[in-house]
Amino acid sequence: MELPYGLGTEAREKRWEEIKENKETATVVSCFETKDYVIKREGYIVVEMLDEELGKKQLYIAKEYYDICPICGNLMLVRAIVGTTYFALCGKECYKKYKGLKGVLV
Repeated sequence: MELPYGLGTEAREKRWEEIKENKETATVVSCFETKDYVIKREGYIVVEMLDEELGKKQLYIAKEYYDICPICGNLMLVRAIVGTTYFALCGKECYKKYKGLKGVLV
């Protein structure tokens, strides 16, 4: 079984066209492994959050990009720290569905 809107699928390509046509608003998805962060904009995104190993707040450069949730097709504005890898989904329901698919993905 494949992700319904996974990379390279026809459904994903059609979904991008629908998003453009309908001028849809994105769900913001922040992939920072914590809810305790501050976003500062200075020409690029800087995220301030606690580094647990150091025991103090640190600044990290983040990237921001649009993507489609591979489970439900919702438009997402994904924020992630540069150099990290995350599998972004748009919400709790999609994470539940994804966990149900694990092990059966192609």
